[in-house]
Amino acid sequence: MSSTTTRGRGVARAVTTGVALAAVLLAAGCGTSDDRTPPAATTSAATPSADATSAGTDDPASVLTSYGLALPAGAADVQAEPRTDDTMTDAWLVTFSAPADEVEAMCVDAGIGAPRVSLSLTADELAAYGLDAVPQDAWACEASRPSDMRQQIRVLFDGEPATVRVALYTMPER
Repeated sequence: MSSTTTRGRGVARAVTTGVALAAVLLAAGCGTSDDRTPPAATTSAATPSADATSAGTDDPASVLTSYGLALPAGAADVQAEPRTDDTMTDAWLVTFSAPADEVEAMCVDAGIGAPRVSLSLTADELAAYGLDAVPQDAWACEASRPSDMRQQIRVLFDGEPATVRVALYTMPER
């Protein structure tokens, strides 16, 4: 057998394997199809907007939206309080109550991660939340906003329904 014949069989086998693999992937739904509906949207993070201070609003939903957060559907007693600090701009404390699972979804949907047990906080962190001590059984999720690393998001909640404190601020440009 010549090397050309052997090479031809190898190519034919590779093509046959590729066609079979493509058929399996299409049958499993890995290809594109016009009859498929897109996945349902979850409670997605809000779209970016101008910061709440420059927009001249203290509407809690607008404040949260300016940081990429969506107010949970079950939120009640919602308040937003502007904070003053020489090292931060556009600082806010948003408080509300909501089912704990909705607060967890808010954190995950905003891209700041799943909550973790919060056992201790620094004096500065407690002040940002307007607290003197860490509430018993508190959970927290915190991170820089994925689309704007200067924006800091800190969520602390406890209980069911959860008492929620969202500390927001923008770090100064350097």
